[in-house]
Amino acid sequence: MTAKLFFSLAFTLLIFVPLRAMDAQSQTQGGEMPRLSLKNALESSLKNSARVSIGKQKVIEKASLRMGSRSSFLPRLSLNISGMDATRNLKAQGVSFPGAPDKVGPFSTFDTRLTFNETLLNLSLLNQVYAAGEETRVAELELSQAESDLFYQTTVLFLNTRRNESAVQADQANVDLSEELLKFAEHQKSSGIGTILDVTRARVKLAEDRQRLIITLTQKSDAILALQKQIGVQQGDNLSLDDHDLTSQDFPDLKESIQTALLKRKEVAIQSQRERIKEIQFKAAFGEKYPSINLFADYGEIGNGVTDAFPTHTFGITLNLPLYDGQNRKAKEDAVMSQLRQEQFKTRESASQIELEVRQIYNDLNAVRKQLEVVKERLSLAEKELLLAQHRFENGIGTHIELVATQTSLTEAREALVEAQFQVQGGIVKYYYVTGQMDYFFSQLP
Repeated sequence: MTAKLFFSLAFTLLIFVPLRAMDAQSQTQGGEMPRLSLKNALESSLKNSARVSIGKQKVIEKASLRMGSRSSFLPRLSLNISGMDATRNLKAQGVSFPGAPDKVGPFSTFDTRLTFNETLLNLSLLNQVYAAGEETRVAELELSQAESDLFYQTTVLFLNTRRNESAVQADQANVDLSEELLKFAEHQKSSGIGTILDVTRARVKLAEDRQRLIITLTQKSDAILALQKQIGVQQGDNLSLDDHDLTSQDFPDLKESIQTALLKRKEVAIQSQRERIKEIQFKAAFGEKYPSINLFADYGEIGNGVTDAFPTHTFGITLNLPLYDGQNRKAKEDAVMSQLRQEQFKTRESASQIELEVRQIYNDLNAVRKQLEVVKERLSLAEKELLLAQHRFENGIGTHIELVATQTSLTEAREALVEAQFQVQGGIVKYYYVTGQMDYFFSQLP
């Protein structure tokens, strides 16, 4: 095989052939590896995420607390049955007159009674019920936010693992190239054209490329372990990732993207809900100064025993009108109003931060896409440069130093291509994240 043909095949393998594992640990007993798609990875991470599970329990907790607050306006019934024997000291109770006994008893009392209470009007409690409902909504939004964060984090880990696989392939291609050039240097030396120094330089370059390959293999293993931990599968198992190209996607203009982010980002909705909760809590504190109305009733039988008990009952309504409480209500109102203003500041800051993130990702995407085009051109030129340097060396015009320098340039171009592809794909995923569309991103995956 000529060197020119070898370079052409190496370039083709790097760009167009699906990734292959270079280390022995990446092979299964049957010689095949389980393939994991990005969508399957996201589904697995969603299923096994502790944060999502905790978020679901948080929703249940808030819903339960909401139901508990609503119970303040529901009827309360209780049944009490009691019986006792007692002796009373009448003088100790203030009963003292001529002929009166010092004590009475022992006597028995039996009482069975059904008690009913109902709150008819209480503005403070009513607003507390509303606030509890809004807190349940916050928990639901936080759960949705947790799922969005999880999708983004898992996608980045997935892409990082693919980047490391590509880096392994690129470094393996560099090792193969160094081995071929070492053979070429040895052939030139045996033909009297090259020198022992040329062979030594070729061996040094091969050692450098092998060292880099060892590092990238380790980085690939670490990336796989991190991904396995994220998606909740057995760490250390063999794993291979399906390829999915994200670099060809187009997005709306900047203004539309900012509006989409402000509409869909869960942080905005969460912060708006928190502001709404403080508004309701302020109304609850303010409502403590208004009257409250309660209905009460009881019915039962009382007597010295079961056989001689007879029915009695109570029925009534209470009106409580707060008059003065030492400025306690005023202090509560001021405190909640201060909390409300804090949430309003946070709401404005949240919107400003989201706009900044969208503008930044637009700038970043434009930059990395241009870099990718430049790197592709750089790789093509580096390939041609290496062929020319080899041709010059074969004909005694150039030196082996030129050949090693152009080989190094090709190695760096390959690494730059792997990094640029990752940056573009990572930028695209981040665009979906900062505009609050990770659920749409997930739905579009094959």
